[in-house]
Amino acid sequence: GVQVVATALETVPAGAGPYRAVALLDVLEHLSDPAGAVRRCAGLLEEGGLVVVTVPDAGSRLARLLGRRWWSVLPMHLQYFTERSLSRLVENAGLSVVHSGTHPKVFSQRYYAERLQAAVPLVGPLVLALAGSGGRSRRLRAPDFRDRRLLFARKESVRVSANR
Repeated sequence: GVQVVATALETVPAGAGPYRAVALLDVLEHLSDPAGAVRRCAGLLEEGGLVVVTVPDAGSRLARLLGRRWWSVLPMHLQYFTERSLSRLVENAGLSVVHSGTHPKVFSQRYYAERLQAAVPLVGPLVLALAGSGGRSRRLRAPDFRDRRLLFARKESVRVSANR
């Protein structure tokens, strides 16, 4: 009973909405103007509506440990966020953070093994061999390496105070 619209943000017509929720899943790190995108999403929400965001967490222990070898350092990632910078981004758009945490990303065993091989060449070949081949290597896994952020931010009700 829930209507879902899957579209690019720039194709949403002016005056559309209001929506209960807008999801930006693995999107903000690819945009040249993530602040503008979050402001646009906030404008599309009904009061009490949520923006849901996922991004790689450049402030995570794993990202700091691996540095440039961290698997989320990619040419198509124009922006990098930490828990603090992501919270500030949505708050500057007039939203209130209601949850910020980590979450797993689902990929095949082989994908994770290949990323590990690139990041840590000494153990990578062993892990790649253990990942297996054929059907076993395609099994999906969702380990939480705590290097991805999941954030929910709410558009608060506008309160009008009476002057006395």
